Amino acid sequence: MSERITLAQLAAISMLTERTLRSYLKRGLLAGEKTPGGWRFTAEQTAAFLALPQVCSASSARRNAVAEDFIQRRMDTTGQLCAVLDLPVAAAELCRTVAALAAEHGVTMAFSGDAALSRVTLRGPAQDVLAALQALSVYFPGKSCRISG
Repeated sequence: MSERITLAQLAAISMLTERTLRSYLKRGLLAGEKTPGGWRFTAEQTAAFLALPQVCSASSARRNAVAEDFIQRRMDTTGQLCAVLDLPVAAAELCRTVAALAAEHGVTMAFSGDAALSRVTLRGPAQDVLAALQALSVYFPGKSCRISG
């Protein structure tokens, strides 16, 4: 069985609240499996959900705000780093990994993608973002990452 993400992970990926996701489940816009431990979603179900026009419009502003708030200095950016990555990998293959890395390293994450390209935005304390980037780099062997600032 393929690995599945939780409702909390899907909330982090989509930038929507768990309450909103439960509403989408009730309305049939989100497919998943109810287990004793809570809702679980396959990578394919997640990608299909993220591609829905309703979801795109609802989460687009929140995703963009992760980088925009940093760039426009709507927050204290002292000691903070914001990284935006466009990765040549299908969203379905990457979303669970990115959500887990963001949670593990305590950084804010925004994620979007399609069948060919994934955009990942990470924001938080510089050392935590760098650690998350380093952890993400193991999924792209032979590729180099240059960080400038």
